[in-house]
Amino acid sequence: MKTIKINQFQSYYDMDDQKGVIVDFLSATMIFIGKGGKEINVIEKFIKEYEQAESQFNKRLSKIKNKNVEIVLIPSYNCNMNCIYCYEGGIKKAPYYFDKNNVNPLLRAIRTIMKNEKVKKLHFTLMGGEPIMKHNFDFCDPFFKQAKQEFGQFTILCISNGLEITDHMDQLLDYGIDSFQITIDGNEKKHNERRKPNINSINGFKKTSQSIDHILAKGLNLEIRVNIDSENLDSLPELSEYILKKGWLDKKCSIYLYPISENGCNRDVCYLPETDILKKIIEALNSCPEHYQIYNLRFHGCSFIDALLQNRLPIIHKYFCGANKNQYVFDPFGKVYTCWWGVSQEKYFKVGEIIGENYEINNIKVREWRNRNINTILKCVKCKFKYICGAGCSYKAISRTKSLYEPNCADFDKIFKIYLQYKLKNKTKENKRI
Repeated sequence: MKTIKINQFQSYYDMDDQKGVIVDFLSATMIFIGKGGKEINVIEKFIKEYEQAESQFNKRLSKIKNKNVEIVLIPSYNCNMNCIYCYEGGIKKAPYYFDKNNVNPLLRAIRTIMKNEKVKKLHFTLMGGEPIMKHNFDFCDPFFKQAKQEFGQFTILCISNGLEITDHMDQLLDYGIDSFQITIDGNEKKHNERRKPNINSINGFKKTSQSIDHILAKGLNLEIRVNIDSENLDSLPELSEYILKKGWLDKKCSIYLYPISENGCNRDVCYLPETDILKKIIEALNSCPEHYQIYNLRFHGCSFIDALLQNRLPIIHKYFCGANKNQYVFDPFGKVYTCWWGVSQEKYFKVGEIIGENYEINNIKVREWRNRNINTILKCVKCKFKYICGAGCSYKAISRTKSLYEPNCADFDKIFKIYLQYKLKNKTKENKRI
């Protein structure tokens, strides 16, 4: 038996009979250990010097300030598609829409937010419901025209199902949209089973594909998202073949798999744990030709491992996402949130609303959300994974504990072992080909 020692910021993972890996989550490094067929005895030792180094790193991290503000606009919750896992539930049917009368109150609110946040850069996310529907342009046209006059340059991401993009591309380009996110949930049959257009005669898969062609032909950035669970795993090889034939990945396009999880709306559905669905995905990918393995895996911590394997510096997460950092979500009910998963759940998530002609933001509530980070949650302070997860999803923490200041923890050790074994196995194959 071989004995190795690790410190409080490290984990050891067995890869096979011949090697193991020590991952250091503070220094963002990876050390390969030769096993020679022997068992490994791991001793974890607390080292004071590492604690001091971590303290200094944390101080430097705390000095980093936000450079922009993210404004999420939901012109309506109405949607032209019914998806089996939609987290917005019944509010999709709400007959409320932004129109031209909402433009000036929103611009005033954004101006105030930027002043309070002390930032000059602005990013918009346009989402729904489905934002690219004809009635939403009664708001979007005047809003973005005036926003250009008011703020000058900004960036826009549109999260869409892709059904109507080709009908409105000229308007979207006029706004300055530079990025899209569109979902495809497998091959044509599986996608159309899971994401059903309201009009039965529409083939959602074909319409979405046409929109992707259109977006990429315009030279815009695109992320394709595949919401993955045990029901659509088998369709990944066929989807890979389709995407490769289309040549989408030769343009400004990437594709990732995102595990579907509990969202509060489908309580009668039992979702697999993240580690289980990751195992099933890797089994599915390993069973198909290597050139079909085109997907990034958007699971907890996988981007950290990818960065180490590619000799890049990983992104450090003091916060989990924009909800705790710099994000404001405006919805057609006149409410303001920081987390878009929490829309309509006012008790825990609302931070403002429109009163008369002006939005009133509750800055105390905003500070509560902005103060949720790896240094303010007791369970996170001494956790070796904290710089990877940023304390975890606020929405899921609240759903589980009714408290904003509880973490939402992933099973990182299991995820990392599974993912490292997959990546290193495929890296070995690549080296052999060379």
